[in-house]
This record gives sequence, structure tokens and C-alpha cells, in this order.
Amino acid sequence: MPKRQAILLIGPTGAGKSPLGEYLEHTGFGGRRCFHFDFGTELRAAATPLRTAFDDDDALSPTDLDIIRRALEAGTLLEDAEFPIALRIFRRFVHRKGLGPNDWIVLNGLPRHAGQALGLETEVDVSLVAVLQTAAEVVRERIRSNAAGDRTGRFDDEPAAIEAKLKIFEGRTRPLIEYYSSRGAAVIRVDVGAETTAAEMAGRLAAAGAPGDAPGSRRALNIVSLAVFLASSTWFTGTAAGPFLKTLWGLGPGGAAWLTTAVQLGFIAGTLSYALLNVADTFSSRRVFALSALAGALFNAAFAWPGNAYPAALAFRFLTGVSLAGVYPVGMKIVAQWHRGPLGRPLSRLIAALTLGSAAPFLLMALGGRLDPHILLAAASGLAIGGAALVAYGLDDGPFRLAPARFDWRAAGRVFAKRGFRLQALGYFGHMWELYAFWSLSGSFLAAALAGTALAGERTVAGFVFLIFLAGVGGCLAGGAASRRRGEKSVALAALAASSICCAFSPIFFGVPAWALIPFLLVWGAAVIADSPQFSGLAARFCEEEYMGTALTLQNGIGFAITVSAIQITAGAAPLLGWRWVFLLLLPGPVLGGLAARRLPGRGSAPPPV
Repeated sequence: MPKRQAILLIGPTGAGKSPLGEYLEHTGFGGRRCFHFDFGTELRAAATPLRTAFDDDDALSPTDLDIIRRALEAGTLLEDAEFPIALRIFRRFVHRKGLGPNDWIVLNGLPRHAGQALGLETEVDVSLVAVLQTAAEVVRERIRSNAAGDRTGRFDDEPAAIEAKLKIFEGRTRPLIEYYSSRGAAVIRVDVGAETTAAEMAGRLAAAGAPGDAPGSRRALNIVSLAVFLASSTWFTGTAAGPFLKTLWGLGPGGAAWLTTAVQLGFIAGTLSYALLNVADTFSSRRVFALSALAGALFNAAFAWPGNAYPAALAFRFLTGVSLAGVYPVGMKIVAQWHRGPLGRPLSRLIAALTLGSAAPFLLMALGGRLDPHILLAAASGLAIGGAALVAYGLDDGPFRLAPARFDWRAAGRVFAKRGFRLQALGYFGHMWELYAFWSLSGSFLAAALAGTALAGERTVAGFVFLIFLAGVGGCLAGGAASRRRGEKSVALAALAASSICCAFSPIFFGVPAWALIPFLLVWGAAVIADSPQFSGLAARFCEEEYMGTALTLQNGIGFAITVSAIQITAGAAPLLGWRWVFLLLLPGPVLGGLAARRLPGRGSAPPPV
């Protein structure tokens, strides 16, 4: 049986799950039909004397029925050993209802604990968790007054039974909220009062929105991704034009590296400024993106302008980095305005576009040979202007856009207050220690490894570097697709593990023939960026939603501050250690990042303990 899309209702007894489930079955949700699976009702029906078995392969034995009756009388849960009973009841329900592939199953009462959740994963994919929030005293009042109209005929509403159920809910069921959230499900909390009706609950649920994408989200994602691709083409123009500018200004390896480092420093300054001023949250994200991309185009065009000296070039590279602080992080927030639920997959497309845009100068260099750097820079600036125009005139605000936040200078300081955000941020920082140093210096690593061969030319090396970036595009997209099944955390950990292995084996592959070295670097290129969108998705999940732009911008800024150290340390160590060994310095990043990310609550080989 194929997996079904499900909405899980979670709340204490008496909160109104059954009436809400029945209401959703009557009205549907998000334009799709709903079928309410009330496990308690199904159990009580199975336990009646007139219902002794199912007339099919999912029949319940007399022993099964005894277990059900005892559980109902004691107010306890079916444990893992008894889960096959629940599974047979569930499958019978699906068969009886004749669900279509686009219908929702509204789960009520199953799963009730982590063991059941794990067992049910073969049958359903829980996309939305609706949490009915209410206090214990409100529960007692709702049950006493039968506010929802669903308590008639119930024999398990004695005070002692209610108290036992409340304790079970707090200890066994409530942890499922975090369990499913960490696995990518959208979580919507609905406050329930003593007289709240099912219609009111459903209205609040609908107002929060169904999980998934808003109408037009695919077009919006394509536009934002293309705009990021175009605008980010200014990022590595200094690196791509470096061989020409080294000759022009008589630069050594350290001086050439500063052409990239200046952009990183500018990006850090820009992100910290944007974060402290809440720019991405208090102003229109589209306007911030467009103006930033336009400014980046102008600063990039001024870089290496005829007659400019090296110090002026560094200043313009710095300002280009400042402008990019309004492109990449703000682009992620624009994506979040069109998508509800886990962002790992849509952000993977955005960061794939960023990767491709960063690679564009290397492609131009590989195709153009000793292309005049001024032509290279003009082409990149033209692309950035196109990106600004796309977002300014080709895109509307997303339906999930929040009202502009009020300026709060303390918002940036609160970013790391949540443990989940801190842990994923540490994983992201480890990833960033490796990423840009690998991207920036892979050309030098290749040139040294291929020295004396027919493949050592500047154009050839630039072409190989472009292919490494292109492999990163594939890694992003593959990671995004995998995150829907495995969760953002699992994909990020797998990518960090692969990067760690590549770092450790880089000295060995330095000395192998090109036919083995190039595929190795392509694998590394895919792994080194595949975790980036997953960490960004985790950051969006664990931050304050109102200040998401501030959180993403600040995390990016700190991450890029780490890249500056990594690039300078690695480039500076190359003459001492030699290019064969220098990438070992990147190994602590993915290793330590993986250790931090592993502590995140979330999808792994088993659910969290409850």
C-alpha cells in the first residue's frame, strides 16, 4: 500500500480532536478531501460484542479483542508489542474508505507515542501536526459540559481516568510534537477554550495554512533562484580574474587571496549591520534584495576599473560583499514567504543557484582564455542588474509574508537563545570552515597537483573548478530531494560525513592521475555544499519567525567570518605544508560540525526517547 499524506491531531483528552476530525472530513482541508481516522472510536467498535472480527486478512483474534478491551478499561495505550493490532485496524479503515492518492488522512489517537509513530511510518507521511492547546482545567470543563458533543456514551470519563490520560499525554504523547517537527512536518498550534467549537478550530487551522507550497510558489522559487544566480555572479569575479590581476599588480598568493577575502569581510560587515538593524524584517524583502543586487553590480563594475590601484580594488570588493548581504540571506526569506513547512528542499534549489552563480566567472574564464578582466566584470555586473530587475518587477510578495516587524535591537542578541538554533548553527559554522576555503583554493590545489601535465593550463584548471561548482549544484538538488524522505538533519549529517572523508583522503588523491583526481574533487564538490540548504532550513525552523531575516542574516555573517580565517590560514599554510597536505586543515570543520548537529532533536535511525 502506498504511503498516504496525513494530518495528525495532538491534544489531551477532551480537547476536541474527534469533533475537529469529523469537521475536516465534512469540509476538507487545503482544497483536498479528508478522512478522519478516530482510533479510539475504531477500538471501541472493535471491542463491542457484535463486532468480533474483520471479514478479511486483517481479522482480529479473540486475544486481540481481549487486549483492546483491557486497554480501554484501564485507559492505557497499546504498546509496541501490540502495535500489529493497531496496524490491522488502520489498514482496514483505509480499505473501507477507498482513499484516493491526494486525500488526507486525519489521524486522531494514533500514534500516541514514539514507538507507534515509528511503526506507522510505513503507512503514512505526516505532513502537518495540529496541536490543540488547552489547560487541564479547561479539559475538565469541556468534558463535564460535553462542549464538543463527543462524550455521550463514553464510559472512560471518570475523574480518575481523565487524570490518568492527562499524565499519559504529557509524558508519552506531547513529545511527538517535537518528533514530527524534526522530521519536517509543519506544526500549527490551535488554542482551545472551554467553549471552542470544531468549526472555530478548523478556521484557525486554515488561517495558519496547509503545509506545502502556496499557489504560484514554483514560479516564485524559479524567479528568486534565477535572481540569486544572476546577482551572485559578482561574488567570485575577483578569484576568477585573479591570474590576470596578479600580473597587473604584481601580487603574490596572499595578495590574490585577499581579492576573495575582501568580499567575505564585506559580506560579514553587511550581514551584521543588516541583522542589528533588522533590515530584512522591517523593510520589504523584495526591495532590499533588488537594491542590494543593483549596488553589487555597480561596485563590481568599479572593481579593477582602468587606472584603479590594488587598494581601491580591495575597497570595491569589500563593498560588493556588503551588497551581497542583501541578496543571499534575504533571498532565503523570500522563499519562506511562499513555502510553509520544511524549507530544506526549496532552499536547496536557491543555494544550487547561488553555487552556479558563483561558478559563472570560472566558466567565462575557461571559455574565454585570457579574457580581459574588465569584460569579465562587466558581464557579471550585467547579470546582477538582471537579477535585481527580476525580483523588483517579476515577483509579488508571498502569501506567508508576515507584517513588517518593529525594530528591536535586541532581536539579534536573542537569536542563539534557543538550543536547537545554537546546535544547528554550530553545525553550519563547521560546514562554513570548509566550504569557501575549498571553493577558493581548489584551483590552486588542482594546478599544483597537475603541474607538469597537459592539463595544467589556466583555462583547463578554470574549467575543472567550474565542474566542481557544478557538482555542488547537483549535491544541493539531491540533498533537497532526500530531505523530504530523511529530514534535514539526516541529510546534513551525511554531507558532513562525506566532506570529512574527502578532507582526510585529499593528500592521497593529490598524487593520483587526473582521471582519478577529478572525480574525487567532483564528489567533494557535491558533498561540501549539500548540507548548506539543510542548515538554513533548520535555522528557519528554530528561530523567531518574526525575525527570521535577522536570524538567517546573522548566522550567515558569522559563518562567513569563519571562512575568512579558513581561507587565510589555508592559503598561508600552503607554502609551508605544500598543497598535498594543506586541505587537512579543513577537516576539523565538518567533523566538529557533525558532532554538534548530531545532538539536534530530529530524524535519525530512531525517534527520540519519550
